[in-house]
Amino acid sequence: MFNREQFVINARGHSNISGKHRTTWQLTKEMKLTPRGHCIIGVESTASTADLPDWLKGHLQNGGTISIQLQVGEENFYGSAVGHPDLTLDDDIDVVFRKGHYKSKRTIAIKCSFVADDLPEIVISKLKDPMTRFSVIIQKQLF
Repeated sequence: MFNREQFVINARGHSNISGKHRTTWQLTKEMKLTPRGHCIIGVESTASTADLPDWLKGHLQNGGTISIQLQVGEENFYGSAVGHPDLTLDDDIDVVFRKGHYKSKRTIAIKCSFVADDLPEIVISKLKDPMTRFSVIIQKQLF
């Protein structure tokens, strides 16, 4: 069951997006991206972990589960991730979703059901276009 509370992060594509990272995916407020940023799938993000609303921070810091919808044009990719009490959620630039359990101030959630390398080629090709605008829709998942 899902509730209606959701938070949307918007970002845009970049020509250096590769989607090759096997343990994370990331959004950044930065405008530029080097070819080494394999986990970054979007730049000029409208939010970092510090910008998350209090209801979402509380849910994540209580170990709550979230559903994630990556909406790139007509393409939608769905997943889930889990919060943890050790998440500080206070980075001013990035949002990182992690498959594993590593936590830093940039980490929004762990145990993410997908990483950059899991995204379909059609999605990655759209994210390589700097004109592509896309959304990440996050909802609290309640059981």
